[in-house]
Amino acid sequence: FIRRLLTESPLIGGSLHTFTESNFTQSFYEIRDSMVGAVFWPVRVPCQAQYLDAVQLTLEGIDEVTRIVSRTKGMRIVVSAEEMEHAHNDGEIGVLLGLEGGHVLGASVAVLRMFYSLGARYISLTSHECSNPWIAAATTREPLFEENIPTSITQFGKVSTAESFEF
Repeated sequence: FIRRLLTESPLIGGSLHTFTESNFTQSFYEIRDSMVGAVFWPVRVPCQAQYLDAVQLTLEGIDEVTRIVSRTKGMRIVVSAEEMEHAHNDGEIGVLLGLEGGHVLGASVAVLRMFYSLGARYISLTSHECSNPWIAAATTREPLFEENIPTSITQFGKVSTAESFEF
């Protein structure tokens, strides 16, 4: 029953770890053999790149994912549920490209729109202990509270999101 169900409807697997071409092949076969129909593939950029070259590193990460996927038979980047279903019906694994952490945007809604045009379809607001101009990340380090760290979405985040998210 489960095999039939997974053949008929794509199971979306969890987030892929950062891959390089050397360790990707084994992971791809593990995913395929598990009958996963689609996976989330976040582009990860270190928090230390914020205010420096995070946007460039994100573009390079999108480029790397796109090149790996385009060279991998049986896998394709999808940008909608319909495309994911088509990939599944064609026996391919759909890749949902995303971004890990709002720090990759360089505090720009225009950059978010451009990443969308390149195929990114989701973004996590923060990454592990990495606050950004939009929102504060949860922290597990001492001190647990600092006066200058926001505890939720910032005023910049409220104004920026109200600006325009029309794609």
